[in-house]
Amino acid sequence: MIIGPDTLGGPHIPIANRPVCGYIDNNDYRGGMMKKNILLFLIIFFAGNCPAIWIDSEPDTGRIGVGADAAGLFSIGLPPDPPDYPVVRNLLYTNYRDTAPGGAFVGFLIDGILYSVNPMLAMLYPDSAVDLLIHRVAAPSIDYPNRRIITEWFTEGDPFGSDSIYIVQTLHPWEAPGTVTVDISWVIWNYSDVPHDIGAILYMNVCGRVGCPVFPYSDSARVLPDTIHGWPVPPYWDAYQYHPLSGTLGIVARGDLSTPPNTLPDKFLWGENGLGVETFWCPDSVFPNYIDACVLMCWAPVTLVPGDSLFIQTSYGLADSSDFDYTAPYFTGIYPSAGDTVIPDTCIYITFADDESGIDITTLTIIVNGDTLDSGDYYISPAPGGYTIFYCDSFADSVTVFVYVGNAGFPVVAKDTSWTFYVTGTAIAESVRKPEAMTISAYPNPFNSAVRIILNYGSESAKLSSTMVVGPCRLEVFDINGRLVYKMPVEAQCAASAGRACSAPTTRKYKWTPDKNLTSGVYLVRIKGTKTSAKIILIR
Repeated sequence: MIIGPDTLGGPHIPIANRPVCGYIDNNDYRGGMMKKNILLFLIIFFAGNCPAIWIDSEPDTGRIGVGADAAGLFSIGLPPDPPDYPVVRNLLYTNYRDTAPGGAFVGFLIDGILYSVNPMLAMLYPDSAVDLLIHRVAAPSIDYPNRRIITEWFTEGDPFGSDSIYIVQTLHPWEAPGTVTVDISWVIWNYSDVPHDIGAILYMNVCGRVGCPVFPYSDSARVLPDTIHGWPVPPYWDAYQYHPLSGTLGIVARGDLSTPPNTLPDKFLWGENGLGVETFWCPDSVFPNYIDACVLMCWAPVTLVPGDSLFIQTSYGLADSSDFDYTAPYFTGIYPSAGDTVIPDTCIYITFADDESGIDITTLTIIVNGDTLDSGDYYISPAPGGYTIFYCDSFADSVTVFVYVGNAGFPVVAKDTSWTFYVTGTAIAESVRKPEAMTISAYPNPFNSAVRIILNYGSESAKLSSTMVVGPCRLEVFDINGRLVYKMPVEAQCAASAGRACSAPTTRKYKWTPDKNLTSGVYLVRIKGTKTSAKIILIR
């Protein structure tokens, strides 16, 4: 008997109502041993020893196909299309028409025990893993009228007592205008007399880099959701089969995580093949690079009372590679540079550009010492081919900055970078007293060739320090290291005695045209003898 989502009775538990995938830390599912088991589950790649079967979306003209071995491992690819493509093009690691198509496989967590299609786990860890092959109802079979491969398992005489759990895996390749994909689904039914906690894990060995709407094409591993940065599980993901810049096939595959009836996983990651699970169980803000990609999805265990069923589905197929821009945005300027030492009150600026589709500013993410900035925290200015970002703050000790930005449109190529600079006390001499009324402003700011500096004395003149030498007041400009780069007299007369003031008009304007040898960066403007100052930013 074949049981599918349309024939199953009883209550259905939607993914949205299930708990998050935190069971390893929060519940007693033998977490330590399970972590070892699942890590091994991914590292050890076991191929079935019986003849495999495969089927295409259409008998003679199918554009996608799927194959499965005796244990239930499977792979997905594109059928030969001579003369341009005389052989299968893989969307997962192995050829789906081979005798051992093992590009993806599933495991089921039943009351904390891993029931895997990989028999090696049960041999190595007999106290916490079960070979699902011993519970197989029959070898995988092809339902030709409906173009699908079906594998069935029924737990009976289980060493851990998890009897009467019925599982059906269905692999269904299909195509429609704009869609070439394989639906991968499982129906899990509790036929026993007691409740069971049941979840699933799907591993896929892809052939290239992975990306998604939040993080397009990148060589950095990701674990989502990321509560540190507020990044959710994405609605879909893309796999660039072979590096798109290498000039090879350039296939782009797509996995649909959210379009009904697909069920969004509770956790989703990509990273180094064989090491992805380490990142999966230990997520943090570190995004290690990877070369050989894998994808891992987790649907957290839920309690199925007797008669309940659980339906899980995801899809993986072909995306249109012509829609992709393979040239990532590039950074043309960063200040302070990595390793620089600056004063506490300073400004960060980042300039980036893209020669192809342009910048998708909605993807911009800036993280300073672990805090993600809101859009109102920084200033964006158009720059040639892109944008310049300015952010000013009072920093202490060391500062680590992470910046991410993507191309315009989806799916896109992303650029991310991070660096650290250091903070020391300012080299600019400070006066004794704080001004009472004077303010300094500048326009435009940031500026390129010249800036207008505006001194506003308010209703009262600014008080000067008692150490001030008698004579004209002086406007001074310092670079970020405290070096005086410009000075000029201002129309005010200063006295040396304490409490005396500079007498001047209410507002005065001065123009500064920096020397050509001054570089882009943050500069400090002040009136000598006061603590009134303002930051200005020069962009060359």
